[in-house]
Amino acid sequence: LYTAIGEPTRSYLLFGYTTEHKWLWLGTQESPKIAINDSIDAASDREVIALLFDSRPWDAAWLEEYAGLTFQSLPEDWLAAREKEEGIAILQILVKYLQEELQ
Repeated sequence: LYTAIGEPTRSYLLFGYTTEHKWLWLGTQESPKIAINDSIDAASDREVIALLFDSRPWDAAWLEEYAGLTFQSLPEDWLAAREKEEGIAILQILVKYLQEELQ
């Protein structure tokens, strides 16, 4: 469990497509960066963009279908959790998973 204090924002993540048919993250565009104040509107916008570009949002259904992962309930004290070691452990798992996927 890892949580961080921060303002939810919408920004543009930039990706390229390699000649090996793999996505490559190029970085995050600095501007515009817009605060997300209404999660319902943000979810609706995400759905519209997905339909416009014939893509699927990375939501719970996609995560389960693509990676076999399902959402689980948060622990009661999740808002107070700020363990740096747990954050590092999660990042290490994600890096390992991504490395395996890119091979």
